[in-house]
Amino acid sequence: RSTYVRSQNTLVWNPETPGETKVSVVIYNEHGGVFQTSELNIMVADKQIFVYNTLVVSFSQQSGFMIDHGKQWMHKIEPGTTVLDLKEAMAVTGNTGEITVVFKNAQGQEMADTDLVATGTAVTVLEDGAERISYTVLIYGDINGDGQVGIADFAKLRQEMLRGNLVTGIYSQAADVNYD
Repeated sequence: RSTYVRSQNTLVWNPETPGETKVSVVIYNEHGGVFQTSELNIMVADKQIFVYNTLVVSFSQQSGFMIDHGKQWMHKIEPGTTVLDLKEAMAVTGNTGEITVVFKNAQGQEMADTDLVATGTAVTVLEDGAERISYTVLIYGDINGDGQVGIADFAKLRQEMLRGNLVTGIYSQAADVNYD
């Protein structure tokens, strides 16, 4: 059992028992969307408090790219964006080891810097070779997963509907081009 007191910019935490607690810190952009999420690990033991960060992945604000940490999606990415474009906009903080970011297409093949990221692209962050976190790219309108938005996406959606199938998973989110 712990006591939390929250004001506009301050959180006071008074733990009654030693142990580890994770605290999520969310920074919102000017439109009310999540810009960055960070997680702090707090360890309380024998009147000593240790605070240490966990790995945080974010994008530069000017890129316009967003991360939904809860759903583990990278979204608001424009069609035609390359792997290198995404890498250059990314920041990884809170790490103590060597960071590697791996991009794989929907078929599980590693991607080159010049390849287009597409709906379904897996972005995995490794620290010292161990997987720390993974995201899936979502490009609104890119229903067929080619990294572009065009008639092929409409044809894919029409074809699935005529067969009585629903577009599922991340591709159903890509079909939601007006974000509702």
